[in-house]
Amino acid sequence: NPPLFAVECAKTQTPDAVVITGVILSIFFASLVWVQGWYFRIVTMIATCFCMFELYDAFRKKGMKPIQWLCVAYPAALLGAYTLGRYMGHAESLMMPVMLMFSMVSLVVMVARKEADYPSLSATMFTMIYPGLMLSLIYPLLDLPDYGMSTLALILSMTIAFMGDIAAYCVGIRWGKHKLCPNISPKKTVEGALAGLAASMLWATVIAWVGTSFIPNLPPVWHFTILGLIAGVCSQCGDLTASIVKRYCGVKDYGTIFPGHGGMMDRLDGAMFNIVVVYVYFRLMLIY
Repeated sequence: NPPLFAVECAKTQTPDAVVITGVILSIFFASLVWVQGWYFRIVTMIATCFCMFELYDAFRKKGMKPIQWLCVAYPAALLGAYTLGRYMGHAESLMMPVMLMFSMVSLVVMVARKEADYPSLSATMFTMIYPGLMLSLIYPLLDLPDYGMSTLALILSMTIAFMGDIAAYCVGIRWGKHKLCPNISPKKTVEGALAGLAASMLWATVIAWVGTSFIPNLPPVWHFTILGLIAGVCSQCGDLTASIVKRYCGVKDYGTIFPGHGGMMDRLDGAMFNIVVVYVYFRLMLIY
């Protein structure tokens, strides 16, 4: 439907619903970071299930037939593989074989349907990576050797995108004039995107500076300024990636479970890319 590429309707929920939902989600995330452990792992697995289901549902509205049961079996298998690998001393190394195994299962299922349904196969495989594998990289961040370090990593991986979104929205709605990607997300502006990047860099720098008082052997603060820049760019790319799928499938939001915010995918689309950036950084720094 061509108008979807030029017009994005305003959300029907009231501003109060947006604020209340945001506060509740913030408190819930704070509890996750505080407790960590299996509490965070189980919530991450459930969130991955919801994200995959919402994405599969969007593809179904386009007429595709992705393998629906994977949205439960695959996240559970990734968590099981990581847990087993951790006890065997291999940590997340067993997660890739699980993804390959489920990829082969997907191919077998598609062949068994006896249809040349490449779009459904592509939708199934795409969702196994984004959000499937990306969200599961939370698990190794939870197992950093120091509680303070894992807390820092978790906060950065989830909040850089959120702070960037807030700044981009506030600046874009007030001063935004130049469209960033009008054919993908009509409301995003260049001014908003730049404000989001600045906010992401500033937020990462402040969090790291505060962390120096509690975390021993923390890398220099300027590392996190650069990390904020890279994560800010990637979070916006993640947001636009999710928007590409929405435009293609003709949906406005992925779900309605969060009043004023949409579905699980609408909340985590940019954070998934941030999780990958933070994971790679801590891996490269040989912190675990």
